[in-house]
Amino acid sequence: MMAAAAGAFFAHYIGIISPNNLMILQMSLVVSMAVIAGIENIFAAAIGAIIIEFTLEMLRTSFDVPLIGLEVDMTVWRLVIFGVLLMITLRLSRNGIIAPIINYFLRGHVANETVAKRNASANGEEST
Repeated sequence: MMAAAAGAFFAHYIGIISPNNLMILQMSLVVSMAVIAGIENIFAAAIGAIIIEFTLEMLRTSFDVPLIGLEVDMTVWRLVIFGVLLMITLRLSRNGIIAPIINYFLRGHVANETVAKRNASANGEEST
């Protein structure tokens, strides 16, 4: 349903939809945003996509390092940084980066502890 709404918005924005409009780079960017942010939580995926898109746009410009006097051109390195972030996320976090943070603030860890204690007491074990 979310993909249909995004497609309708994209069609209205562009004015026409054809197979040439849907490039592999854009589709892989959207999938990568969902993986980095968290696939199991739609709010985390949306928040993560917004953060990642703004970050990628900010990395389009170059900046100066004042102490060294060096100018760093981030247009070359922005997709490399994005790829490294994707690899680190896939290696270390099963459900992205944003979803565990949202789950923590919604007290999901308390619910998991309660279920574990309930299962332990149902099995006859003493909970600590």
